Amino acid sequence: MKKSYKLIKIFFVLLFIATFKLAAQPLSGLYTINAATVTGGTNFQTFNAFVTALTTTLGVSGSVTVDVVANSGPYTEQIIIPQVVGMSLANNLIINGNGNTIQFNASSNVSMWTICFNGLDYTTINDLVVDAQGSQYGYACNLTNSSNFNKFNRCAFKCPLNGISTFQVPFSISGTNTSALTFGNSGEFNTVTTCTMTSGYYNTTSLGLTSPPYTQGNSFINCRMTDFYSYGIVAAYSKNTSFINCLIDRPTRTVNTTVYASYCYYSQGILFDGCRFINMYDGAPGFAGSFYCVYNDGHPIANGLRNVY
Repeated sequence: MKKSYKLIKIFFVLLFIATFKLAAQPLSGLYTINAATVTGGTNFQTFNAFVTALTTTLGVSGSVTVDVVANSGPYTEQIIIPQVVGMSLANNLIINGNGNTIQFNASSNVSMWTICFNGLDYTTINDLVVDAQGSQYGYACNLTNSSNFNKFNRCAFKCPLNGISTFQVPFSISGTNTSALTFGNSGEFNTVTTCTMTSGYYNTTSLGLTSPPYTQGNSFINCRMTDFYSYGIVAAYSKNTSFINCLIDRPTRTVNTTVYASYCYYSQGILFDGCRFINMYDGAPGFAGSFYCVYNDGHPIANGLRNVY
């Protein structure tokens, strides 16, 4: 009798292991995120449920596309996605936001992001609103730890209007997820296209390595950096970073200080092409203070890479 019990027990243990291995397969193909439907099959009820599946399985075995079902949000959560096994140019990840919002109200600077790419590569996010709601702490989207070859199309990254905290930044490429202004191995060859970054003390930052090979190839195309407090664009120790046909303005900002519309230092190959800097004080026409449209200081190495404005 005892021997039979042991055999039955062993059978169920092996069955559990086999079932777990069968369930924990690499992701590939089409999935949805829909708050109205429980997680199961190819649907995930939350962004975090999808991230958990992505990172606790064996990664991906093919291209993965996730559609956030239209009008299913807002999603109140924060996500951090590390490097994923199997991700490549061919086995990429596409998240179609379909106009939905992911939002988070951070209460400390320990984890203040709404979305953080922590070493994630080859990921595209389309048509998603990313809202950092914290009155003191809030990074809407932060890329760090060598997050490379990512794309953002037609997204909106937001911080509270008229915020003045240095921990409020709509979009940052930085050496850490606890500061938008940390030098380090942040991310390369990321492309942000037709996106809007709203408010923040610093609106958009791209910081890199302070020694060779530096950090290079990040591009912002047809974007709008708007209603920031003090710094519109900060690009430091950045190589071949491009801002093409971008609009940098502050039409409704009523709380003001010294303004740097673009602040670049120790960068090389910076390109501003077709950008417009307008309406810096429309929200406070009587304000008297210092304004720097283009601030450029220092050059890390003399290799002939010009900064072009």
